[in-house]
Amino acid sequence: MAVTIEDRRPVLEVRDLNASFFTRRGEVRAVRDVSFSLRQGETLALVGESGSGKTATAMSILRMLPGKAQVTSGQIVFEGQDLLRLSQRQMSRIRGRHIGLIPQDPAASLNPLMTTGAHMTELLGVHMGMKGRVARDRAIELFGAVGIPEPERRFDAYPHQLSGGMRQRVMIALAIACHPALLLADEPTTALDPTIQAQILELIATLSREMDTATILITHNLGIVAGVCDRVAVMYGGRIVEIAPRDPLFAEPRHPYTLGLLECVPRVDRLTAGLFQSIPGQPPDLLGRIPGCSFAPRCAYATDRCHEESPLLTPAESDHRAACWNQDHLAAVSPVTPVTA
Repeated sequence: MAVTIEDRRPVLEVRDLNASFFTRRGEVRAVRDVSFSLRQGETLALVGESGSGKTATAMSILRMLPGKAQVTSGQIVFEGQDLLRLSQRQMSRIRGRHIGLIPQDPAASLNPLMTTGAHMTELLGVHMGMKGRVARDRAIELFGAVGIPEPERRFDAYPHQLSGGMRQRVMIALAIACHPALLLADEPTTALDPTIQAQILELIATLSREMDTATILITHNLGIVAGVCDRVAVMYGGRIVEIAPRDPLFAEPRHPYTLGLLECVPRVDRLTAGLFQSIPGQPPDLLGRIPGCSFAPRCAYATDRCHEESPLLTPAESDHRAACWNQDHLAAVSPVTPVTA
């Protein structure tokens, strides 16, 4: 009998997570009551506009929020232990070893004074105890596994000597070097051309399957995750407003924001007609309390209730939840043309 995702062991459970940035203007609540779970071998896409809380959620999991930002409440249970209860020393043993990160800007993440090989051997030495020739051979093996040509020569190359796509492959090799249980990919195709984007996404998906690793893929583009994720969580205003398996969400979105994001995905039939869709208005100001639904000012389906009461995530189906007072009405709207990879 085939093993389904539901049969796999849980790797991560985020419960009622709240995180804020404390500024001169006040508290900016970047992550608001976020809850989701992830099982071994499962890929979850976190999707939303810039400022929706995607990266802040990932950095909260890693305990790497910048400056005066901090998690204010909630639980982050990773393989049975709450990461928020661990010391920074304990977290440093988990980052890189058990949780891998693929950042959106490899040029800013790689030390320009170190060769790619030095980055890799340092990581392998700290987390795996590998030294000398053993570490070098393993690094070259990993570079080859992520599709870097002539890995022996690239081992001695500096970051500025590599293309953007090649630097991102180095970051992927660093992220998977210790066979992590959880992989966080934060906008891993930013600033790459479409051909390289597809290659990077397929590489991440392939490595996740081969290692049976739980993966969170963060992006603003629903179109690029259509072929590589199992479930999708749509974030807006720091909250998850819809979460569902990939196919039901693409076929029958139950939140107007999800519908808007799908309409924004470029399609050949629209481009030839000179049409380009966008969501009108601006994202909400996360400074202070947001009355009602945060998407209501931009929503064509909003009613008085939407402006006054904040909806909770409620089931549309057994595994499909949306935070919308009008999801039954949305279900009657003609479905969006499915987006394919």
